[in-house]
Formats: sequence, C-alpha cells, structure tokens
Amino acid sequence: MVHLAAAEDADFICPVDILPDDVLLIIFSFVTLIDRAAIARVCTRWNVLIRTGCLWKSINLTLRQKFPPNSNTVRGFLETYATNSLQTLILPHVDDDILRYLKRNCMRLTTLRADVTEDVDLVGLPTSLKELHLAWPSHIHNIREELQEVNANEPVLCIKWGPYTPMMNLQSLTVTHMVFSPELFQQLSSCTTLKHLHIDNCCGLAEDGIEAVTRSLSHLKTFWLDMCSYGVQNLNGILHQIVRNLTKISDLRITFVPINTSSEQEEQTPANLFFNQLMNCRHLNRLHLQGITGLSAQNISRFLQECRQINSLSLKWCGSIADDVLATIFKNGTNLHTIELLPCSKISDGGMESMSHHLVVQNVKLNYCQNVTLPQVLKTVVTLPKVKQVEVGIYQQPLKASREEFDAVKKLKPSLTVDVQKFSVCIAKK
Repeated sequence: MVHLAAAEDADFICPVDILPDDVLLIIFSFVTLIDRAAIARVCTRWNVLIRTGCLWKSINLTLRQKFPPNSNTVRGFLETYATNSLQTLILPHVDDDILRYLKRNCMRLTTLRADVTEDVDLVGLPTSLKELHLAWPSHIHNIREELQEVNANEPVLCIKWGPYTPMMNLQSLTVTHMVFSPELFQQLSSCTTLKHLHIDNCCGLAEDGIEAVTRSLSHLKTFWLDMCSYGVQNLNGILHQIVRNLTKISDLRITFVPINTSSEQEEQTPANLFFNQLMNCRHLNRLHLQGITGLSAQNISRFLQECRQINSLSLKWCGSIADDVLATIFKNGTNLHTIELLPCSKISDGGMESMSHHLVVQNVKLNYCQNVTLPQVLKTVVTLPKVKQVEVGIYQQPLKASREEFDAVKKLKPSLTVDVQKFSVCIAKK
C-alpha cells in the first residue's frame, strides 16, 4: 500500500500522478471525446498523453457523442487530434475541405462513415480507404418532395467521382438516401476492388446503370439493394441484370421491390423467373428477399436443389407461405441454419411438423401464423438437434399449452427456455 502525505504537506503527491503512462492511457481510452478535450487542459503530462496515437485510431463525432455537427468544429477537432494513426472515422458532416485534410494527414485511414449535406468531390479521399459509407441525412419522402421541384434526371445531391478518384483499395461502399445519375453508375463501375456494395433508400436507379455496375463488378461478394423502388420503371429488368451478372455473389439482399404478378402462367411470374435465374448463383450463401411476390413451392425446390450451399434464407412479403412451401424449404435446404418467413398465415401444424429432425437448422422465425398451435411448436422444437432459437408469431388466437407439454420440453431440451407471450412464443438456448 502506498502511504500518502497529508494534503497540507509540501511534499504531497496526487494519487493519479503515481500511475504510469500505460495505465493512464488505458483509462483515457474509456473517456468520451468531449472529456478528452477537457483532460488535455489538466496538466502538461496529460496534454501530452491525450495526444498519443493509440487513443485516436477510431474517432466517432456523431451526435451520440454530443458533438456539434458544425463543419468548422469538426475540422478544428481533426486538425488537433487526428493523426496518421487514425484508422476509423465517423463524422456528422463531411465536405471537400475535410476530405483534403484527411488525404494529407491520415494516410492509414481505412473506414469513413459520414453524412453528406452538400456536393463533395471524392478525389480528396485517402488512397488507403477500404470502407466508405455516405448518407444524405434525410428521409426518403424528403427526396420525393425535392424530385417534384427539380428535373428528375438531375441528382438532388451530387457526388463528383472523377476519373482520377483514388479507389484502388476500396472494398466496401454504402450509399444511403441519394439520387443516382447515369454518370454515378458509370463511375461506380470503375471501383474494381469492391467486394461489398450496399445501395439503401436511393432514387433514380435504372436498368442500364445496374447493368454497367454488375457487369464490371461481377466479382462482388455482397450486394444489398434496400428500399430503392421509388422512381424505378423496370424493376424486373434490374433484377434480371443483378442475377445474370453477379454469378459469384455470396450474400444477396433485395427488399421492398413490388413486382407485378398478373401473369396467368405461374412459371412465368416475375418472382419465379427471378428464382430460375438465381440458380446461376452457385456461390450464394445468404438470400434475403422482401416484396417479390408469386413464389411457388416447385420453383423454390429447384432453386434449393441447385444452390445447396445456401445457409440463410429470408422471405418477407413474398406471398403467403403455405405448408407445401415450408416442407419444400426444409426438405431441400439441407444446409440451412437460419430461416425467416413472413407472412405464414397458411402454415398449419402439418407444416410445422415438416421441420422436425432437420439436422442443421439453428434459428427459425415465422411471423403472422394463423393455424399453428403452441403444442405443435413445442413438439417440433425438441426434435431439432442444433436449435438455438425459434420464434413463432401467431395472431387471432391466444397461445395455450398444458403443463405436461412444457415439462416435456424441459426434460428433452433442458438447455432451452420457453418465453410465451399472448400471441408469440420464443424458444431460445440459455
């Protein structure tokens, strides 16, 4: 134990001063950015320590840090603390001046996430960047209002992506709440190192633009297209270009894409044609679809037989899932460990029974069930050897089961907990 002199002693030593630099640096690493600025004013030693590069490998200046989203404030903070050790930067605002500063002084920056509120020139990006997230901090309905006042061919927000933009290392790109122009699609095609592309809540998507991107980036491993149906005229053509060109894709997500399924021939409905084309994606591991209606059990069966390596399947609002579709999924999806289906109003206890004894399934989520009973859910779950979590949402009827049925689950699967609400049950591993 260290015995300290009394406060009135001339030789009094502050307890914190005894701590070595390494210990102080560990303590400072848990302090918020605003408090770090205050720490720098305590004494000379702390001022030197707080500027140590290991504390500034990651900087988050979002509103959750209560940092004022002012361009001058952000730039001033970066000039004071952002050094060549900076690797991850999250900003509430980015402009050309900030990008130029990062390019000159942050040579090791690999991840940048920022809101874009004005035109920016990506020529200023650091060449070391591998992950880029750009978002316009507005809801999609605000973009729609803007489109009513300006030429639909002109983007509300312009991202300049010149031929000399340093993108040779970029591997992940996320663009949110922006309006795409044909030029932007062409420039995206030049990012030949991209492995992960996420387009979220964007307008102005065109078939020729998607074709240019997917053809040039046929090596993409992840492609997410979320909530981008507004202002799109040929959704079927866009889907066709995606699955035709991205044959090496492993993670595909397309959400909120309403497709017209008025075709009289079931085999020719857009959803079934889409699944037929998906069979060319032999490396597909994860598939998440929402709003693509008109699926059939026969088509899903052929898809799962061809793409046996798929391990995660999510179908939301792709038509009401019936017993035959559920049975097909569990029969042919031999490697599926995660399944999410919505709505399941046509699934009965017989469909639930088709899940029994699946060897690898771990997570199952079924929502809007109508004809499924809790005893059958419990009976099915205890037959799954690797189950981790099963959620079943049931409406129009309260869930009821006898004490004997609950005791059977505890006896056969003591590692599982059963949480029963009025209209849902969650069975999870402890």
